[in-house]
Amino acid sequence: MTDRLNLAGLIAGHARNRPAHPAVIWRDRKDEALDYREAWRRIEACAARLAGAGIGIGDRVGLALGDHPAH
Repeated sequence: MTDRLNLAGLIAGHARNRPAHPAVIWRDRKDEALDYREAWRRIEACAARLAGAGIGIGDRVGLALGDHPAH
């Protein structure tokens, strides 16, 4: 995991130090949450897919997502 001072570094630190703590809580489903361990797993999976497509550190990427954390 990275310790860089950016969003990924902050999430990596929480995933390492507080893996079961909620990272995202759905407003309409308060009984469900995404913990830092799962958030980091998803970030790593997305990074691997981007790297597989030839995108590297420093490249700019645009995301088009819906307005719900499940996206």
